[in-house]
Amino acid sequence: MQFVKAGGCITQKQLQEAQKRYVNTPEGVIILLEGEIRNLCREIETLVQESQQISLGNSLSNVAAKYFGLLFTSDLLGYMREVAIADVLFNDGYGPEAGISLGVEEFQTNDCNSLVAVTTTSVTITRETLRIVFPHLKTTNNSESLGNRLINRRLQMRGSTRFEWDNSTRKVTRIISQSDMMTPILGLLGNLEDVSKVFEKALISPKFQWRIKFD
Repeated sequence: MQFVKAGGCITQKQLQEAQKRYVNTPEGVIILLEGEIRNLCREIETLVQESQQISLGNSLSNVAAKYFGLLFTSDLLGYMREVAIADVLFNDGYGPEAGISLGVEEFQTNDCNSLVAVTTTSVTITRETLRIVFPHLKTTNNSESLGNRLINRRLQMRGSTRFEWDNSTRKVTRIISQSDMMTPILGLLGNLEDVSKVFEKALISPKFQWRIKFD
């Protein structure tokens, strides 16, 4: 390779030799060191950012995994008090006591500040369920009543639980859970009109979330 120079050409070898002679001067050494320091600083900054993201992701994953591991034990509330801020938002409720029961199929990470657990929830509609959750669906001697058509039927619902993370406090700030309760109910009843009646005055929404007031 040749480089054009006024009055002639210089080869790459000649250029390298000239660079070596320049590096051997005090000014050349200083400039070279400054360049290496800048490169090293950029590499360190990149490594720090990557390590922070990895650490954050692992922390959030660990919290989510342990949350579901403790879901059916009395230890869950104590654990959530440790890893969540005092007013962590669970759907429409505040505080660690507002969680719901879910089973996990897999975890999905979209970014380092949030994690989504794909869930499946199985629920059997008992007489107690009707009394508390669907108080307007009274069971009668009529086998075609909505209450009787739902009693002792098992629902399997697909859903998700999203955990949101605050990097400054390194704690969970929000947990959003939802499951598709409408689809299995529709499968049992066969028409949207009856499904609408089921949820009309229910204490739970079609997304399997508690609601304080009716729509």
